[in-house]
Amino acid sequence: MSDGNFLSDLVKSIKVPADITKAALEPPAKQIGQGLGDLFYIAFSPIAKAKIKKEAEISKFKEEIENELIKIPVEQFIEPQLNIVGPALEASKYYIEDDNIRVMFAKLIASSANSSTSDRTHTAFVEIIKQLSPMDASSFNFLYKNNGKVGIVDIRLNLQNGTGGHTWIKNFIPFPDINYNNHNLYSSTIDNLVRLGLIEVESGTTFVNKTFYESLNDHPLYKTCEAIIHNSPNETRTLGVSEKFWGMTHFGINFATCCL
Repeated sequence: MSDGNFLSDLVKSIKVPADITKAALEPPAKQIGQGLGDLFYIAFSPIAKAKIKKEAEISKFKEEIENELIKIPVEQFIEPQLNIVGPALEASKYYIEDDNIRVMFAKLIASSANSSTSDRTHTAFVEIIKQLSPMDASSFNFLYKNNGKVGIVDIRLNLQNGTGGHTWIKNFIPFPDINYNNHNLYSSTIDNLVRLGLIEVESGTTFVNKTFYESLNDHPLYKTCEAIIHNSPNETRTLGVSEKFWGMTHFGINFATCCL
């Protein structure tokens, strides 16, 4: 099968909610499916024509879109917003190999076809997904699931005479895989999520529930920092933390609703 035939056969019919049985609804549903198929073809035909071997990823992406579409209740299924679907399909072809990013595009496309979420979709969401690394995407997913459940601190080195100090590890949140060797990558991820307006981090404000911070003091990363200080015989600084607050922005909650 040639690459062109592969793509043509793939997009002949994009599946839409399977429980649409009323005759009055079937034609619009078929038209929506055909419209998505046409946009899919336009976006991915350059890849097929260039004979770039991405058939498996392209097929997987189509399947992921269909899986999200058929979850939509029949009474909530609407024509998706072109200014969301078009840019999302166009951008997705550059991220077709990354599972997390690809699924975010599929979920955004389906959200624009769901009357319960379409008003939360935003044209900026396409650009935001494009500016997320795989680590950013997985970290944001963790933060969304743990919003209001875990704390954030800066780990500090304070002078023993109490005259000052400096931040050693910025924006420490207990991500599942964070450790002393990769904490800078997670700090950068937090910076990017703040830059994109998905979360906010505030110094000088703390969570009322102090157990959020106690769990950080027991974390292996903090224990590693303690060991480093303890094993430095000439160290004139002490370890401390600066408690902070983090939370999802309204924009970030809408993004999570539509894309996670």
